[in-house]
Amino acid sequence: MNTPNRLAVTVASTDGRTTRIGPIPTRQLSEDMHHSLSAYSTRPEREGTTCEITDYDPTVEHLPLLPTTAPEIAELISDPRQGFEAPFPNLWERLVAQIGLAEGDVLWRQAFALYVDDEQARERPADRLNAADELFTNNLRQRLTELVASRAGDVSAKEIDDAVVSIQGLAADWARNYR
Repeated sequence: MNTPNRLAVTVASTDGRTTRIGPIPTRQLSEDMHHSLSAYSTRPEREGTTCEITDYDPTVEHLPLLPTTAPEIAELISDPRQGFEAPFPNLWERLVAQIGLAEGDVLWRQAFALYVDDEQARERPADRLNAADELFTNNLRQRLTELVASRAGDVSAKEIDDAVVSIQGLAADWARNYR
């Protein structure tokens, strides 16, 4: 039985996996999440996935909306079902879908800093660096994809220069925080 006025976002992967996220309290948030999770991406695991807004059905398993504090996100980073290495949509992608790239990036950095301070994470420096490399690459892809998509391929020299400055900022942050 569906609960009135509560929505969900359902992501179906080409491998047959279905991920439901909800309940989502507002139509606007469900539309924002749908847009983010169905946006063009160069990531192979997103190829062929579909995303739709559905009614929330409490009789079916859903991933909840994410918490929005760094300590709570840090606790989820290594969760096999919804953490950073979980299948699409993983923790990072859900966070960006739920609160946007700019706010999500700040929260992710705070959470990741708490995560790497964890004793277990200190015992795995290679894993930390690989995760940092992947985060940097994902942020870079996202920003370049947004730039190109926003201009339908018609990108000015200034926009490219702005993208380069943004990329340089990502690289500097990455070097300062993870190496």
